Amino acid sequence: MMRSSEPFSIDDVVATRTLAVALDRLVLNHPRIVKLRADARGVAASANFHPFDDYAGMIWPVYGHDEQMLALKHFAPKDYEPLSDEEEYNILAKSDTPIARAILKRGRRPREVERFYREIKRYAQALFDVLTNGHVDAWCDNAISRQYERISSAAWIRDEFYVLPNKGDVFEATGNLFEGNARMELRWRAIELRATAQPAAVTVRTSSATTEPAVTRRAPKRDIVKRAILKLDLSPIQIGELGASQIYGLIHPDVGSHYPNTASGADALRTEIKRVIRELKKKRPAVVTLVPRRLREK
Repeated sequence: MMRSSEPFSIDDVVATRTLAVALDRLVLNHPRIVKLRADARGVAASANFHPFDDYAGMIWPVYGHDEQMLALKHFAPKDYEPLSDEEEYNILAKSDTPIARAILKRGRRPREVERFYREIKRYAQALFDVLTNGHVDAWCDNAISRQYERISSAAWIRDEFYVLPNKGDVFEATGNLFEGNARMELRWRAIELRATAQPAAVTVRTSSATTEPAVTRRAPKRDIVKRAILKLDLSPIQIGELGASQIYGLIHPDVGSHYPNTASGADALRTEIKRVIRELKKKRPAVVTLVPRRLREK
């Protein structure tokens, strides 16, 4: 299955079988990325542009661990449009700080470097969009519960989670840096990627004879939004932590067609998400969980 304008298909992700291989083959060492990296590195060297980053700032040393990691917070849905390279440069030009002056003195990034940085980030975003949108299921050996379980799709945007690229293991940042007890703890290992089972179609029945017309029209949409949120397999705590805006980004691929692509449409969807969240918290606080039902029953 190929999504329009994406660098690879969902089938390509499933074919890699593990997160480590997916990161290697589809992002960090994808043939096109390798070519762009080589071109950018050559131009950077000839233009004396330093430092050149092979991973465009996505993979850095993390306090509490010996190896470099990829922060999952980079791939969370955003309520703003990121600045372009041109906009960033113009802002720096108006700033009179030592850091801004040092960057301006180095000069603009060569066009080949900008292209490489932009594309490797786009490929990485595409991979984690597949996971956060639930197009591919991820299963792991949970280092805490010692069980083999499915990872919630919402986990791929949590601020405290980091991926060790060469192994595909996910670590959690715990403790407090200022208190001197910050560390990285292994959370999930041996992460396996599988094709998502297609859910059975659900028929929504409403009765205009007993319900107001406006409520009748809204009920099917609310049911669609609720099913999309339940599909994320969030715990009640996660629902409260993420909030309506991030949940909006996670479910929009599934429910966006039911709302107009306008500011008012986005506001209407966020309002519906808030209604569903309140309902879940009030009536069925344990309706979702990180642990699959078949494991809870054991």
